[in-house]
Amino acid sequence: MDSPVTLPRRRGPSTTPWRPRPFLFLALEAGRPNAGAGRFALDDSDVIVLGRGAARTAGRTLVGGVRTLELRVADPRMSSRHAVLTRTGNSVTLVDHSRNGTVVNGAAVSDLVLRDGDLIETGETYFIYRAALLAPPDLGDGGPVDAAPGLATLIPAFAERADELVRIADSRVAVVLHGPSGAGKEVLARLVHERSRRAGPFVAVNCGAIPATLVESELFGHKKGAFSGANTDRVGLIAAADGGTLFLDEIGDLPLDLQPALLRALEDRMITPVGSTTPVPVDFRLVSATHRELSGMVARGQFREDLLARLSGYTMMVPPLCERREDLGTLVARVLARVAPERAVSLSPEVAAAMLRHTWPRNVRELEKALEAGLALAGPGAIELDVAHLATIAAPRLRPVTDPPTPGPDDDHEPDDVTQDDPRKDALIEALRAHRGNVSAAARAMGKPRSQIQRWMRRWNLSSDDYA
Repeated sequence: MDSPVTLPRRRGPSTTPWRPRPFLFLALEAGRPNAGAGRFALDDSDVIVLGRGAARTAGRTLVGGVRTLELRVADPRMSSRHAVLTRTGNSVTLVDHSRNGTVVNGAAVSDLVLRDGDLIETGETYFIYRAALLAPPDLGDGGPVDAAPGLATLIPAFAERADELVRIADSRVAVVLHGPSGAGKEVLARLVHERSRRAGPFVAVNCGAIPATLVESELFGHKKGAFSGANTDRVGLIAAADGGTLFLDEIGDLPLDLQPALLRALEDRMITPVGSTTPVPVDFRLVSATHRELSGMVARGQFREDLLARLSGYTMMVPPLCERREDLGTLVARVLARVAPERAVSLSPEVAAAMLRHTWPRNVRELEKALEAGLALAGPGAIELDVAHLATIAAPRLRPVTDPPTPGPDDDHEPDDVTQDDPRKDALIEALRAHRGNVSAAARAMGKPRSQIQRWMRRWNLSSDDYA
């Protein structure tokens, strides 16, 4: 899936327009998912060599007028000169030079003109080619632009917006975060609070989770006896944020009849608890978030235009995870560092490829929960996360782009008397020949997990080197 390109705002007074530039993203290493992702500009390279090295390195040379970028990755399944990309004008051609084969979008290739968004698999390392991203001229090689939680990114447009959010955090400007559920809006809201240096608390209010009959009391508080069940005075959530940050999540779900009261509180920085006639002053930084299109709601009469104007000092779009495939390795590394800091974790090639093809409808939250559950299922110690560890979370979606063939007998419970003339042996040999010994590619072609192919190869004494 191609990520949308949005023209980011330029820094400083420069009037030089940014121009589209080609990039190659090292999206994920299956064997070293904690290594994170990498980004490499291609507009100053004629030849790009992808190959195995002792560590991840990027070296640029100029020999005989040919500008060469060599990307080395510590991937034992990569050849020292695995694949070569050649730029001619705006066209980039990939040529495979490896023993194990190169796979683009799930299919083995020998040579291919790359298209924007192509997923390239070399050994157990995955690259994404982007033909034209708008980027500043000083955007060089390296990892995530910002180390702050929720803002680490390799995508130029998102990086620019992230930089703006950090710079505006230490101000009183109201912020609205637009984006789908699970994309990390609350993480960004907490970041704004931390960078604001306000001494008070961060108070999060889910406007869509409060019962309609209690919204006013929850937001503004109430006095004892204000209504049935009000046995004591209660401080509202807005007053609780005094001196800190008020985060109004899903602000688009706030009932229309309560929006005037919130508008008054934002304008006057005063609230009046239910059952009281005395306004109470409050001082808070306001951050709102929504998955709804508020301007459209205003046009339909579902949201007050004056309230939207009061909320919208600075607006940031938080993209869904499916539009941030280039950041997947960075996000995986961050989750693993948080939930499994002492464990040596790797991903099977099937899981790595499936994660990059998955649409992640529940966004970063789904990625976090999938990895957490997979690690719990895998048990303690060093582990390779396989499809089985993620099956209970996303098995219907973690599958190749094309549907696999109808499975045969239960492969994980095969009888011990498997014979040499088993028809699956012939199919396996044919797949290994077609993919020149690339076990991962053969597994995809047969619609089987890589671990199953390896079990078959041991059972029938087959070696991938015989077909390379």
